[in-house]
Amino acid sequence: MPLFTLAAFALIAAAETAAPPALRLAVPDPLGLEQAKKDAAALATFLSDKLHRRVEGEAMAASDLPRAIATGKVDLAWLSASEYVQAVRIGPLQPLARVVRNGLPFYRSVIFARKDSPATALAELKGKKIALVSKTSAAGYILPIVMLRAARLAEPLLLGDHAAVCKAVLDGKADAGATFGNDKDGKTGIEGCSQSFGARAAELKVLAVSHPIPNDVIAARPGLAPADVEPLRLLLGTIAETPEGKAILTSVFHGEGFLGAGDDDFVLFRHEVGEAGEAP
Repeated sequence: MPLFTLAAFALIAAAETAAPPALRLAVPDPLGLEQAKKDAAALATFLSDKLHRRVEGEAMAASDLPRAIATGKVDLAWLSASEYVQAVRIGPLQPLARVVRNGLPFYRSVIFARKDSPATALAELKGKKIALVSKTSAAGYILPIVMLRAARLAEPLLLGDHAAVCKAVLDGKADAGATFGNDKDGKTGIEGCSQSFGARAAELKVLAVSHPIPNDVIAARPGLAPADVEPLRLLLGTIAETPEGKAILTSVFHGEGFLGAGDDDFVLFRHEVGEAGEAP
């Protein structure tokens, strides 16, 4: 074998040895697994390009995500407030940034019905079919359960994800449902349905709104080195400054930016959920 060929192989081997391992990123499935797969692929491609490092994205069931990040099965995760609270009970996560939507770092749970429903308040749902998301969802289950119990209503149907809940109400298979909403122009919307069904969300009305819930957070696993964490923290903080970043914010996160995040952001949420006896 020619000497230059041996030298080339040696250089390639050295480069591969020096390259850092891929960062493993997990994305939850609140809007369904297929959407989560698309979001994971788009986000991994964007981060790989901007960090100059391979990032591997995967979609994961929300119920599996807290343990996966807390035990180091994945390096990074996009977590809801309830998933974050559950994960830090297992291991000390490193929260990096919190999504901003409509200029706010929080959202709410909304219980909604069709506009043609005679119900105008929760108390009028007694004996009705109420659809909720899986038990890990802050907006789709935990806070709605608190509101429903306060109104002395029965346990609801569990339908898995926000899209399924919205479809059940729109199609008349459930009388009411719960999803997430954002404050805008003095009103709280029903974004969990508008993101999945677009203009059909106009067929729905809000019956009740929860206290604020911290927005989704990007977190790193316990023990991930500062050299791995800090470039990502910096990138997320400046993501809105480029057209590519704005596109990811809109298409994947449905937001307009990130704020720095810390464990203290979740103290009030933990307290409210704990007081209600409905810890995630």
